[in-house]
Amino acid sequence: MKRGDVVELSAAATKISSYAALKNKHGTALRSDKAGSWQVGWMLPTGLHAVWMKRTHLKILKPE
Repeated sequence: MKRGDVVELSAAATKISSYAALKNKHGTALRSDKAGSWQVGWMLPTGLHAVWMKRTHLKILKPE
């Protein structure tokens, strides 16, 4: 994964209740840390939210 990739929640992450507002949404990978987590920008009705997430909770969307 690299900066700028468009992502969505993985199947495992959709089962986590704290990510309920992010279901069926797309985010943009902003930056990573040394531990492998990624900061993702999500556009929600209340505005842009940057959330740190484990890489396993993200799925990269491929262009068609």
